[in-house]
Amino acid sequence: MRDVAVGVIGCGYWGPNVLRSFAAVPGCRVKRAADRRPGRLRFIAERFADVELSADHAEILLDPEIDVACLVTPVPTHHTLAVAALNAGKHVFIEKPLAVRPEEAEEIIELASRKGLVVGVGHLFEYHPAITAMRAALNAGAIGDLAYLDATRINLGPPKSDVNVVWDLAPHDISILVLLAGETPGEVTAFAKSYTRVGLIDAAYLQLAFAGDRMGHIHVSWLSAHKTRRLWAMGTRGSMVYDESAPAKLQIFDQGFDSRIGARDDDAHELVYRPAKVEVPVLANDEPLRLECEDFVHAVRTGGTPRADGASGLRVVRVLAAAEESLSKRSATVSLHGSL
Repeated sequence: MRDVAVGVIGCGYWGPNVLRSFAAVPGCRVKRAADRRPGRLRFIAERFADVELSADHAEILLDPEIDVACLVTPVPTHHTLAVAALNAGKHVFIEKPLAVRPEEAEEIIELASRKGLVVGVGHLFEYHPAITAMRAALNAGAIGDLAYLDATRINLGPPKSDVNVVWDLAPHDISILVLLAGETPGEVTAFAKSYTRVGLIDAAYLQLAFAGDRMGHIHVSWLSAHKTRRLWAMGTRGSMVYDESAPAKLQIFDQGFDSRIGARDDDAHELVYRPAKVEVPVLANDEPLRLECEDFVHAVRTGGTPRADGASGLRVVRVLAAAEESLSKRSATVSLHGSL
């Protein structure tokens, strides 16, 4: 079986990382990279001497040897490029989010299905060993029933952006929360402000309501000098925390003990806490982006479905669109029931 040939469209900040990861997958080669900026093409040429370069992405779409078009371009271009690539017979790997509007995401998925092609979306945290371990622990009942999820993703913002902070940072946490909750939220409420850039939101909070009174909370911001990537999962018998900056990336806590539990109101008793026991799972030392690329290439080879597929991308876009609608209605709660 010949190698899966990939063409990467977009060689900005993230494009070279995607190119490198696909090039490292056994049975896969990056044949061509495209970018309109000569400086970015020189950057790729200096690091990947065997990759052909183009100033026009059409050369990737017209190349009969290329199987996959990988789109690492500004979000507003995703729909147009994905449709063009699918119509050219290419499988598509699209960086997050899949599209700007749910209708665009739906068109991409429908077209790919009709042509028998694979769609993958860059939700790389779905492949992170810590998130995989959290999902396994939840399924095993390690913290009892899931009560709520609380995610923080904050850092200093980019010097310029074609999307606001919700569309830039929140897709990762939305995809994680949907994966861990096992479903799309039924309701979304968003709160956001523009503090440093007129008309461009740079700090936001998203509230997600899942079935069974389970809650999700996401904080994203471009205003923090301290980069934070943290996720708490709270359950009825314990909790878990994933902290990207901590030496122990994942910790699982039991509930501990409070002597007031079960005591009568008229009892005089000493308040005693037993510290929670802590478990630190051993995580695989695998790069999430590499795992994501391997999974996508495997799906292309077998005709299967990657974990972060088009449907996953659509769920995230629907939540993002609901957040935008909530903000347009002064943080009114938006229902997603009936649109899932």
